[in-house]
Amino acid sequence: MECFTRAEADIVLLVDGSWSIGRANFRTVRNFISRIVEVFEIGPKRVQIGMALNFIRQQSFKTQAGMRPRARKIGVLITDGKSQDDVEAPSKRLKDEGVELFAIGIKNADEDELKMIATDPDDTHAYNVADFESLSKIVDDLTINLCNSVKGPGKFSQVLVYLGGDLTLKCSAA
Repeated sequence: MECFTRAEADIVLLVDGSWSIGRANFRTVRNFISRIVEVFEIGPKRVQIGMALNFIRQQSFKTQAGMRPRARKIGVLITDGKSQDDVEAPSKRLKDEGVELFAIGIKNADEDELKMIATDPDDTHAYNVADFESLSKIVDDLTINLCNSVKGPGKFSQVLVYLGGDLTLKCSAA
């Protein structure tokens, strides 16, 4: 799968740093992230991707951290539990500052909390899977939605889905 666009976007991945993920599951999350990232053309004039464990608003979406003023701002939260902190106010502030948020919950994640964090509509911005192995089932859908977000409202996404061998399927979505 590839995301073809001339748009600039800054994507920050926020990975739950709690002990509950564990080493084996962290590898699964890392592979999941790798599959998401590989579809974009990475570079200073295209898509830049950063990772943050804490302080996404204060640290990541700032020019000092390498974010570009005219680039689309996209945050992707990956968590396996319920936050111990307030998520409503910080996610609202990020959205008010123009950051589009995706929320991915695994296992024991609180679905209402994921929907509160995610930008509307929830069906394209909030995901919840039963276990870490199930992340592979949502990666294509999430990647298409991220690609559409990178391109911006009203833009068409052209995504190539590689099904093996020489067979490709071109998908276009609004």
